[in-house]
Amino acid sequence: MRRADAAPLAEGLGWRAARVGIAIAVLVLAFVFARWWDFAIPRVGAQHYQAVFLENGQTWFGHYRDRIGPYAAMDTVFYVQTKSSQDPDVPATSQLIKRGSELHAPDPQVLIPKTAIRFIEDLRDDSPIATYMDAQR
Repeated sequence: MRRADAAPLAEGLGWRAARVGIAIAVLVLAFVFARWWDFAIPRVGAQHYQAVFLENGQTWFGHYRDRIGPYAAMDTVFYVQTKSSQDPDVPATSQLIKRGSELHAPDPQVLIPKTAIRFIEDLRDDSPIATYMDAQR
């Protein structure tokens, strides 16, 4: 009688051990896959200011915020304006312009289509552009 009672118990333990083994194998495979595949979340936005390089060649500087949907947002936006001289011997001058100070007085927040963004870089706090932007705030 004891052997008949012990058989279902042994079968139940066998299934449990198999389930635990399968679960461990799945976890190990998931770990190996995660180490092999780059699931790293980009660190953009770790610094206070970012440089956003656009497909049309422009570069905007400011606080970049990724959003759900097709648009990203930027606050405190600056861009480089280059002025060429009539004299060919005088080099062109570049100036950092704060968005919102233009003639049509746009809102300083900008929505950028994500398809227009080539890449984004964080600016260090000691960057000349970041220190200039801090001084203009």
